[in-house]
Amino acid sequence: KRCFLAELSSMAQDPNVPVLIVDKINTQRQHRKEILEALHGGVAGDCVLIEMRHPTDYPGCFDKLVQLCLSRIRARGHGHRTLMGSDPKLPSILRMTAAGVEPLEEEELAWFSARFVIDVTAAPGDLLINLVADLDAEGLLGRFQIDELISHGSIAQALHANTVAEEQLLSSVRPAAAARNARREVPIWLWTLELGTEAKMAIQDVWSSRGGSASALHAVEDFHVTLLYVGGGSDKEIASRHSHLRGACDVMELRQKLQNLEGQEVELLITGIAWDRRVAAAQILKAPGSPLEELCANLFPHVTLALREGVPPRVSNEMLARLAANEDLDAGLGPWLEQLGLGQYKEAAGQWCFESGAASADELV
Repeated sequence: KRCFLAELSSMAQDPNVPVLIVDKINTQRQHRKEILEALHGGVAGDCVLIEMRHPTDYPGCFDKLVQLCLSRIRARGHGHRTLMGSDPKLPSILRMTAAGVEPLEEEELAWFSARFVIDVTAAPGDLLINLVADLDAEGLLGRFQIDELISHGSIAQALHANTVAEEQLLSSVRPAAAARNARREVPIWLWTLELGTEAKMAIQDVWSSRGGSASALHAVEDFHVTLLYVGGGSDKEIASRHSHLRGACDVMELRQKLQNLEGQEVELLITGIAWDRRVAAAQILKAPGSPLEELCANLFPHVTLALREGVPPRVSNEMLARLAANEDLDAGLGPWLEQLGLGQYKEAAGQWCFESGAASADELV
């Protein structure tokens, strides 16, 4: 324990560490006090308490939480450094931990800049988005930008990193299983339409003739149309990023279509080119009867043409969704807010627009 607290104190004093996440048992006051004392004297910042609860547990009761933890740890198996799913003492360990919980007192709460209670039954992606949104609402994100943190790609990468970490722990204790896993096919991360040389040159010529006013944008080298960004997510998680899809079944069906069409040519129709100070993109037709109607998960298929330095290509989705919301706010507000990671505020934003008379997305920015 002394080594852990010493390392925690050292990391807290490192100005190159923007966020320090302490994933450790904090059920007793002594646990929380020791950690806070270790952080004392470090780089100036906010200390936030994140409390995990099961929504159907009564205050001071952890029965449902214990049951859920037990099932998840058993399913995880050896994907942990100390708490193994095969440990016969696991149920008693969890029950004893729950029985020893000491509730937070008012004096303790004063030590923290904020306290958030999260629903452990929520989908991991939704949980992360909601937590980051809460941190932003309290002004606790510092130099981080919320739209970058809760973008679909960032969330997918975080979930994938967690999965990889657990798989590495599994492989370290079960070499035979690791050997079998090594023979599996590499999972597909991204489905795209790759453009031919002539198509790329034609698009580049159009952009060069129209994008003179966007001198701050730098042309990208890889022209393609993203059909489905998997990002290591499950079909359910992918569907949660696209509200127009009817759940995991639609995603599974789309995966199969793309698999069957791999290597085939598709004819595209570019309907226009749009840009702002961050990104430029060629808009691709996605209308009834068009090739992309059933092949592209994005509501606004496109080819990213140019980017401002430091801007990720996925910002094209947000820009095109905002332009659509400018043309038809009723239909476009929801998709635009989803691209910002704020889909849960659609109803409230729509009500505000109605009451204020706002008729475009730009009036909300």
